[in-house]
Amino acid sequence: MSIKFENIGIAVRDLEATIAVFIDLGLTVLGRDTVSGEWTDTAVGLDGNHANIAMLQTPDGNGCLELLEYIHPGRDRDGAHTA
Repeated sequence: MSIKFENIGIAVRDLEATIAVFIDLGLTVLGRDTVSGEWTDTAVGLDGNHANIAMLQTPDGNGCLELLEYIHPGRDRDGAHTA
């Protein structure tokens, strides 16, 4: 029995830097978006979540990697409060 990589999601702190790493490994960006609202609250299990996402495809075309950078209103990228 072989194990197959079809789709995996990873929460990341810096979406742009993480995309660059996976592009260097041979993955390609399929698309990007920002998601929020009732559907994402249900899918993630947290109310009020908001995230920038990117979908990347593996070099063989059979697997996808979903990267999610959660946005926290009122905080900067390092988690510090903003004015």
